[in-house]
Amino acid sequence: MRNVDRSWWRRLLATLTPAAAAPASPDIAERLAGHYATEIRLAHDLTQGAESLTRYPNPRVRVLDTAERARGRAQRIRRVLEELGYPMTEPATRTGLLSMTVGERLRAGVSELSRMSEACLADAHAVTREHPGVAGLLNELHRETAGDRRDLIWTLAQLAETAVNTTSFEAVGA
Repeated sequence: MRNVDRSWWRRLLATLTPAAAAPASPDIAERLAGHYATEIRLAHDLTQGAESLTRYPNPRVRVLDTAERARGRAQRIRRVLEELGYPMTEPATRTGLLSMTVGERLRAGVSELSRMSEACLADAHAVTREHPGVAGLLNELHRETAGDRRDLIWTLAQLAETAVNTTSFEAVGA
């Protein structure tokens, strides 16, 4: 019989065993705090974007509804964090978005919702063994943010070109 080096097989087996493959437990409080801060900032940014849509009441209401759902998700995350004994502070909101047009703000919201949805799903998978309840919440947040993203895309598609490319309605009147 030939002498074949089978050490690759042992290395592969070692990487696949649960003891070697189990990553360190993720810091669930840190992950949730990040989701909380992102939801608060998103709600603030969408509310600012909706303020410029006063001449378009239906899209404005839909954007404000999306912002309110983001606030609701943030409160659910905050409750879980408080149950875990993690002290919460209100995150700082960005002020740099004032120079953006309404369309840019709303498109940034679409991108943020997409990123948040994927992050929630990834975190749900990462914590499912140690924290099944939190994983369930993160899966719900994933579905809700994906739905809000679809709604916001639809709202953007319904807006007139002038409404989404100006910074304010004072600029439209000028």
